[in-house]
Amino acid sequence: MRIIAHRGASAYEPENTIAAFERAISMGADWVELDVRLSADGHLVVSHSDDLSDRTTGRGRISTSTLDQLRALDAGNGQRPPTFPEVLDYIHPRCGLYVELKAAGTPEAALRDLRAAGVRDGVVLGSFDAELVQQAGQAGFPTALLISETNVDLAAEAQSAGASLLHLCWENAAPEPHTLLSPEMLTKLQEQGLQVVLWHEERESELRHLVRMPVWGICTNMPDLLRRVLTQADS
Repeated sequence: MRIIAHRGASAYEPENTIAAFERAISMGADWVELDVRLSADGHLVVSHSDDLSDRTTGRGRISTSTLDQLRALDAGNGQRPPTFPEVLDYIHPRCGLYVELKAAGTPEAALRDLRAAGVRDGVVLGSFDAELVQQAGQAGFPTALLISETNVDLAAEAQSAGASLLHLCWENAAPEPHTLLSPEMLTKLQEQGLQVVLWHEERESELRHLVRMPVWGICTNMPDLLRRVLTQADS
C-alpha cells in the first residue's frame, strides 16, 4: 500500500510547495500528490486553485499571470509556487509523483515536461475530468480518474476514461466513509483491471479501517500518521 502525501505533507507545510514535498519524503511518503495549472505564458505551475488569493500573496489568477509574476509571490513561509519541472528535478528521483490535472492544456504540458526531463516511470496523471484523463493516457503513463460520486458505476466511468486507477474522493461522503467500502467491492474492481486509490484521510480511527483494505494507495495530509498506522497494523 502506497502512502500518498496529499499536496505534500500539507498538514505541516504550505501545500503544493517544495517544502511540503520534502517534508512528506522525510515522513515516509512513497508518493506525493500535487495539482498543476497553466500560466498565461504556458508554464505548468503547481497549485490547487487558479485563484492566487487562495494560497499566495498575489491577486488574480494563475491562468492570466506570467511565470515571472508568479515567481514573485509567497505561497507560505517564503515558499514560491513551484513549476512542474522544478518538482521533477527536486522530488521525482526520490518519490513518485501523483499529478492531478486541473485545467485544459495541462495533459499536453505535463507530457512535454516529462519528456524534457527524461521521466518514463514513477508518475501517475489523474483528473476529475475524463477528457483530460484520456488525453494524458496517450503517452503511456498510468492514469487515474477521480470520482466524488458514490452512486455511479465506478468501473464503467474509469474504463470509459481509459484510466487504470480509480481514485475515490469520498472523505466527505459519509461520517465514517470507510463504511462505503468493502473488500469484496475493491476486489471486484481489481478483477476489472482497476487499482483503487482512497481519499485524503487524517482521522486515525478511519485510517485504521482503510489500511485493511486491498487498495493501491491512500492519500493523506499527514504521511507520518499513516506510516505509523500501517506499521502498527503490520506488527
